[in-house]
Amino acid sequence: MLPIVAAAVAPAAVEGGGPVQAPPCARHPANAAVTACNRCGDFVCSVCATPVEGAVLCVRCFEFKHGQGELYSQKSGFRLPQTSRNCGIGAIILFWFCGLGGILGISAIVTGILAIRHIRRQPGLPGEKTALSGIIMGSVGTIATVAFILWSVLSSNP
Repeated sequence: MLPIVAAAVAPAAVEGGGPVQAPPCARHPANAAVTACNRCGDFVCSVCATPVEGAVLCVRCFEFKHGQGELYSQKSGFRLPQTSRNCGIGAIILFWFCGLGGILGISAIVTGILAIRHIRRQPGLPGEKTALSGIIMGSVGTIATVAFILWSVLSSNP
């Protein structure tokens, strides 16, 4: 996080004229602006300036980008689709091992559904196809586990 430096903005002298005052903050007209929003260009005071990912945003632009899931930190921290896929792969590989495939399969299905719900709420998030593949592989792994357990039980009883 970039530090916000609250500096007193002194009037600048203009050649041939009087001092020029700093423009007011768009949200707090009584506060002098320290910078402008890198997205919309509104002037922002030290209270409103929100440093994020190498840029300074006003409160409104930050809330918009956050709500749309456009921030890199949101996209890179969103791991549910990969978790779903990995559990699905594990379910298929380990379906024969003491029901572990069933547990991983159910985990893949649940995390995949959660991931798709998040993606539908925030369309900018990546991974819908990855989550869907996790749901499919989790379903296959769970079915294979149940089939293996049934086969084991039925083949052991003469």
